[in-house]
Amino acid sequence: MEAGGPDRPRRGDDPTRPADDGELRAGQDRAADEHAAIRSDLRSLRSWVIVLAVLTAIVAAVAVFALIEAREAQDAQSSTATATQADIERVRDQLRERVDALEARLEDAPTSQRVDRLQTRVAKARQAARSASGEATAASDRAERLATRAEALEQRVDALETQPDTDGNQQQDGTN
Repeated sequence: MEAGGPDRPRRGDDPTRPADDGELRAGQDRAADEHAAIRSDLRSLRSWVIVLAVLTAIVAAVAVFALIEAREAQDAQSSTATATQADIERVRDQLRERVDALEARLEDAPTSQRVDRLQTRVAKARQAARSASGEATAASDRAERLATRAEALEQRVDALETQPDTDGNQQQDGTN
């Protein structure tokens, strides 16, 4: 039998004592992973909420437009209920067509992956442009140095052509 009885904790098993550092770090890592996953899910959910909010706003605007159209049609043709019903049906058809067109446009919208790939391609193109610009500048500098050297050589050749030769005659056009 242990000191303090079977119901009492042993000296090293104090339940009020925090877990050791390894357990604490593992728990923190799991919590950080869960937090990152939740953050990712929230971003995705936020995107869909925005899409749904835009669609809702568009549908609401179209519905208000349809109501206004219907009311105007009803006021203009209050003589018969049949004419008003026909106008409402016409507006509903227009509304359906508009909603279908909006849904088609939404399906054609680029996904975030396509946008990310496009951004990556743009970044690579910018880097290539910077590199090409640097290479063009270096080539231009080399061309300027070569032009300067060629000019110096021309001046030396001109100076040598105008010097008198060893017989005391001046050389002209490379002949003695």
